[in-house]
Amino acid sequence: GLGGKIRYTQILGPQNTSLNLDPSSGVITVATSNHGFDRELMPEYHLYVEARDDDGIGNRAQVLLVIRLIDVNDETPTFEKSLYEFILSQNLRNFTVPAFIKAIDGDAEAPNNEVRYELIYGNYENKFEL
Repeated sequence: GLGGKIRYTQILGPQNTSLNLDPSSGVITVATSNHGFDRELMPEYHLYVEARDDDGIGNRAQVLLVIRLIDVNDETPTFEKSLYEFILSQNLRNFTVPAFIKAIDGDAEAPNNEVRYELIYGNYENKFEL
């Protein structure tokens, strides 16, 4: 009868407006490409899905919905300094101090947060290497 007809009525919790819930099937989809989910800010979201009998107006039950986000390569590496300057010694074989540069990447997991360095300009005779 009508009391046995289940309707999925709502998603409760953070980012719930970024999701669509089909009231008949319970299928959950992402509502928009501007959803606000970001693995670096929050690796997983805990929400609740509510279902009701009697065609959506009767007794209700809720179940925990955990959404785990996969890390994607969406962060750009950032150098710790805006400029690196080093002085060559008089013999032109070494720098006067060790030449260290460092960049970090805000992605959560490897390989997306691994930084690779490359000289892209000014090394015409291949006298420098990283």
